[in-house]
Amino acid sequence: MTNSELFDRLITDCPLEEGQAYLFRCVTYHYIGTVVKVGPFEIVLKDAVWVADSGNFQGALEKGTISDAMHYPVGAPVILGRLSIVDATPWVHPLPAKR
Repeated sequence: MTNSELFDRLITDCPLEEGQAYLFRCVTYHYIGTVVKVGPFEIVLKDAVWVADSGNFQGALEKGTISDAMHYPVGAPVILGRLSIVDATPWVHPLPAKR
């Protein structure tokens, strides 16, 4: 397999959908944002928040309740390294309210 084929496979085999919002749990932090690009080594988000405290995780997933979140500046892309992502789940709720 060539490097080009490997990069193509890394992108096409990713189950994340562009335009869908997700809650990402990374090795150190949690993020919520809409995927705008999936690269071979990174995922770019828009309308992103850093989740400082998810509170009850089940409540966050089922009801969209987050104890504490910090919004990135409007229009600022947030780039996550794919190797830092532990898991991701679709986020079907509005983004947490700004403080």
